Parts: sequence; structure tokens; C-alpha cells
Amino acid sequence: MAKRIRFYFPGILSFLLAGTAGADFEVVKSTHGSLVLSGYAIGRYTYEEGEDLPDQPAARSNFNCRSASLIFAGDVFKYAGYFIYFDLACSPALMDAYGTLKIIPHTEIRAGQFLVPFSRESYTSTSKLLLIDRSLASANIAPPLGRDVGVQVEYKIGAEGKPYWGALAVAGVNGSGPNRGDENNAKDVALRLAGNPFPWDKAEGFVVEIYYYLGKPAFYNPANPLERWGTADGRRYGACLALERERVTFQAEALRRKVTYERPYGATYEESEAGYYVQASYKEPLPWPWLQIVEPCGRWESYDADLQTDVGALRAVTGGLNLHFDPGHHCKLMANYQHFIEEGEKIDNDKISAQFQVRF
Repeated sequence: MAKRIRFYFPGILSFLLAGTAGADFEVVKSTHGSLVLSGYAIGRYTYEEGEDLPDQPAARSNFNCRSASLIFAGDVFKYAGYFIYFDLACSPALMDAYGTLKIIPHTEIRAGQFLVPFSRESYTSTSKLLLIDRSLASANIAPPLGRDVGVQVEYKIGAEGKPYWGALAVAGVNGSGPNRGDENNAKDVALRLAGNPFPWDKAEGFVVEIYYYLGKPAFYNPANPLERWGTADGRRYGACLALERERVTFQAEALRRKVTYERPYGATYEESEAGYYVQASYKEPLPWPWLQIVEPCGRWESYDADLQTDVGALRAVTGGLNLHFDPGHHCKLMANYQHFIEEGEKIDNDKISAQFQVRF
């Protein structure tokens, strides 16, 4: 245990001593329309247990800059706007870049690179996640980085001045992921149906979402990556229940992906994976001006990378504590312990993470 503390202590101490630098910002101006500049910086420390092998250390300890984001957004005029998001900690740095058109009431049209409407956790900003890491299900089954290039139409229904109670989003995308061209002439289609089916005040904050994704990915000869064998049939399904109240949050999501490949000469095979998670948190306000909210949270999850085999699913339980120095995710410290549960022989792979973020 003393050995582990030596790894944990430097990382956790650095986050506890971290602070934010004050700065005076001038009003942002643009040549035409409005411009809102925002962003966030996230520093992270992780300690991962590992097998005690001769050619690798028994543990992996790492500091890294998880995100260094700049977001430019605004309106060109009443019916058109834009959203451009760079993450300088990633390569390539461009995350989102799309224009919006709002000429139809309650409807927004997007064109460019954006978050695909599939999986609530996948399209949640990194700065607003309940736990440090996304679930195994959304990280593996949702589109890469949650993003793609194409066109999306979203229609929302709701009373004036109140949160919407129904929304339908349909997107047509390349299916190749962000910052890439299409690999074939087929286009992928994603659909999200969301809303609150209960009109009562006590049900405010409750959301039900259903997802469907139809894709036609290109696939290649495993022995010769330059030889394309054809186009596969890929489908993703999902559903989510979420509740967001002033002090309590709850979210449960289940996702599945199935891809059918047709090899030359008529031979076919399938790949399928599935997973789910359940997470919750409770916020307790504090009387101190420098620490305003303490938020214990937890998640149970299960992910099966291959439903075609008898190999058991990987399960994990994560416990966390979020300290909000300023509400609205503007300044917070997060700490997580993730325990993995394998069927059969236990693997020494648990993980401890600490993360500090500022958001402006």
C-alpha cells in the first residue's frame, strides 16, 4: 500500500495546490454579427495498475493535458449562426465547425462537422461529464469522437420560455469520422428522438432518448489493406433515461452495434457489441465562497466487445467525488476510482484519476 501511495500522492497533491490565474478580458468584437469566445483547460493525472512483468513497469502513472479548448460561436444575423471548436490538446485540433440556419420555426439546420445525434453521453461536453472517463459503451459504440461531417436537421417543440419537451434530430454524414473524407459513395444516417413524455411539474428534468444509426462502412482485405472488399451493413441502436434536478442527477443508457460483412464469393460474417451503464450523483451546497458544492457520484457499467463469442463482458464500478469551486462547471476538481470486474481470472488493472478544470 505504501508503494501505491508514492504514486498517488504527487498527482493528487498537484491538483489540490492548483489555482486559476486571474486575467482581464476585453470585449470580443467581430466584423459582422456577434462573437462569443469560450473554452476550457483540463489537466489530468492517472494511475493504472498493471501486471508485474519483466519488460514493463508494475504501474502506469501519467500527467497529461486532456483538453485545451477554444470555442468561437455566434450569430451572423437573426437566422444564421456558426460554431467552431478547437481542442489544441488533440491532433488534428479541429473538433466542430458548422454553420446553422434557422429560417423554419423551432428548426435548426447544421452543415459541417458536428456531434452526431447518437448517445447522450457521447454528445455531452468533456467539461460537463459526471465522471472523468466516458463509459466503455459510449466510448466504443458511438461514432469516433462522437463526430462526423454532413448535414443535420433538428426540430424542437416546447412552450415559450421553458425547456423543450420533444425533439427530433436527423443527420446524414460521411460515416468516416471527423476530419476525414468519405470512403465510399454511401452515406450514413443518424436519428435521435428525445423528450419528456410527462407534462407534470414534478417530472421536470426527466428525458427519454431513442437512437438509431444506419451506416455503410467500407471494409478491406485483412491480408491486403489496400484491397477493398466492399461495403458492410452497420447498425447502431440505443436508448437513454435521464433525470437532471437541482441536486440529483441520474442517467441510464444502453447501446448496441452490429455490422454485417459480405466477403467476395458470398461469404458473410458479423460483428456485434453491446453495453450499458447506470450513473447517479447528489449535490450538497456548502457555505464557503471558495468551495460551493460537493458532489459524490458513481457508475456501474457493462460492455461486451463480441456478442458472437462466449467470452464474458467486462464490468466496472466507478466511484467519484466532484468539488465545484464555482457552479456551472467553471472550476472543479474531480477524483475517480475505477474497479474492473472480469469473469474468470482477475487482472490487475484498476485505475485512479484526478482532474482539474477551468472553464470560461
